[in-house]
Formats: sequence, structure tokens, C-alpha cells
Amino acid sequence: MIRVIIVENEQVIADNFVKLINKLFDDIEIIEVCNSVSQTIVSIKKHTPDLIFLDIELNNGESGFDILKQIPQINFEIIFATAYDKYALQAIKFSALDYILKPVTEEDLTDAVYRFRQKRGTINTQQLQILFNNLQRGPAMHQVALPTMNGLDFVPVDHIIYCQGEGSQTAAYLKNQNLPTILSKTLKDCEELFHNNGFYRIHKSYLVNLNHIKKYLKGKDGQVIMSNNKTLEVSRNYKDAFLDLLRKS
Repeated sequence: MIRVIIVENEQVIADNFVKLINKLFDDIEIIEVCNSVSQTIVSIKKHTPDLIFLDIELNNGESGFDILKQIPQINFEIIFATAYDKYALQAIKFSALDYILKPVTEEDLTDAVYRFRQKRGTINTQQLQILFNNLQRGPAMHQVALPTMNGLDFVPVDHIIYCQGEGSQTAAYLKNQNLPTILSKTLKDCEELFHNNGFYRIHKSYLVNLNHIKKYLKGKDGQVIMSNNKTLEVSRNYKDAFLDLLRKS
């Protein structure tokens, strides 16, 4: 879980912020919502958060910068959320991960959290390699280890909608998840891993879960619409075998 503190002095805005985070992310734990410098400093020392969403102009002339000046070691990421853009340079001075303007939109928040995941999303690659190598390729698997910022998540295989490969990495798109999980495996590795779980290669870049196909669209090469409404191309090299599979299923 990503442990988060929200610093916001207006209750209505704070409540809306909490609702938005809870709506978009199931791996973010909001530890506390603070509205003053002193409360935030106590909360940081007590909870050691991973990330702070920090308002700048607080009550009684206080500011979010006053909090950071009193923290001897900033070992958390900072995303400023403010109604004013005049503080951007000061935010950069404190090595802020991001700077978003209120009212915060779903797109802005998703982008900011994505940058946090990218920066902190390191895993033990040796541990991941061992787990992949130890997975049985005979019987169908019910779950698979996928990397997260904290290590590895075991997720149901049927939650994987499709995989998109690029070089030595693969992006796995899951149900109810806005952003993909990045695997340090090639698409061919994933194809071999999931070959008994209803996955099929339709393109040099796409491996799809057949159970998540909503529709096949005819055309020169064809397209499939997945359960997350993403449209994927079917390569000419894979089309005939893929259509034969669909007819038999």
C-alpha cells in the first residue's frame, strides 16, 4: 500500500480529495488528513508516509513550505495541490514530484500518482525471476506474481485483460486498474507463462485474454475490442489461426 497524508485546510476540498483518491486507487491508504503545520509535522513523524499531497496556503498565514522547512530529512515524495500557480519555483526548490492545480481532476491525479509509481517502482528483479521460473507451466494457474512499488502482488490471472510488449518489458493491463503493471519480461515469456490460461497472441505486440474479448471487428487485418473498451489490432500473421480458434470456442 502507498501510505499518504493529505494536507488541506478547507474541509470540503479535503473531503472531495479523499473521495477522488478512494475512487481511483485501491492501493492508496490515506493515513491522515491534516490542516495545519503542527498537525502535519506530528503526523509525518508518527506515520512515516510514502507520499504527501500538500496544499500551500494554510490557515493563519502558514504554508506548506513551513512544514518542509521543519522536517530535517524529507524521505517521502511531495505532490503540491494548490489553487495558485505562483509557487511553482518554490515547489521545484523542495524537489516536488509534481505540482497540480485545484480543483484537482481525475486525469491530473492519475498522472501524478503514475509519476510516483515510476519513481518508486523498483523491485527485487532476482526475486521476480525466481518466482517466474518456479511457476508451473503445466496446469492452469489461478494467480501470478506481478511487480508493484512495494515488491510483488499475486493477482488472479483472469484479472489480466491483455499484455502489451515492448522490447524486454511487458505492460499488463488489469481489471479495475487505470495504469498498467510493468513486467521485466518479454511478451514471449508471458505467452509461454500463460499458454494454459486462455491467452492468445494476436499481434507481435499483443497477448490477449480470450475471456476479455467483447467483439471482433472484420477488416483487412481485423480488430478486437477488449472488456476495458480498448481496441487492439490483429496482425495478418496471426489472423487466420486466431479466427479458427474463435470459431472453435
